[in-house]
Amino acid sequence: MGSTNHRKRLAFDKVRKLVARLASKFKDSKPCLFLDKLPAEIRNEIYALAFTPDFKDESETVDLYHTDPPSPALITTCKTISNEAKRFYKHAYRKYWRESNFQLDTTSAREKIMAGDLSYFFIPAIRLYLINLDQISKLVILDNQPDYKLSATLLDSRGGWKGVLKRPGREDRVDFLWVKKHGKGVVELEEVFNSEKELKEALAKDPVATSVRDQLRWFHRTLVRWWVRTSSD
Repeated sequence: MGSTNHRKRLAFDKVRKLVARLASKFKDSKPCLFLDKLPAEIRNEIYALAFTPDFKDESETVDLYHTDPPSPALITTCKTISNEAKRFYKHAYRKYWRESNFQLDTTSAREKIMAGDLSYFFIPAIRLYLINLDQISKLVILDNQPDYKLSATLLDSRGGWKGVLKRPGREDRVDFLWVKKHGKGVVELEEVFNSEKELKEALAKDPVATSVRDQLRWFHRTLVRWWVRTSSD
């Protein structure tokens, strides 16, 4: 019993000394000039600028394989800064995904896959899985090959796209595509329309929206094969 109490006293003494050292450290620490000297209005301007993406202009495209949304590092520095800055971070984070002009160029990946390098199939898929796709509203998918140039532009995040297929010596093909996820989780091309108006009317009548993530799964797997198969139309 005596030895047990002795060990407890030693442990308590170590904890007491540790707390004393920490208390002394904080007591002697210098004030934070950023929090104590700068007015709140200036701190707010700094927070807003800190979370603003470094774009040259609003029309600049963002590679969807290499996104760079605002980092939360600043709001992890201390509780006070977190409380002050988190609303600026949340606003900037949502704005980045909703307003950036994203572009997904699959040209080089497709060339590598055709050459037998399957890492170019799996690695981009993993990158796309990790990012916040379902807040995206502006996206263009490109695939440029010697015998065709293909682009698909997101018109409606519920599943509406404008596809353009360009082939040498032939008239451009323009389709308005409705990509839809069905009950068993299968994502399919629901219908092809001749105009954007027809496409949006059909989307408005469907109560179930398909996530952008699921739409990209369909593009990743099916789009080029479907267009190449129907290119003689």
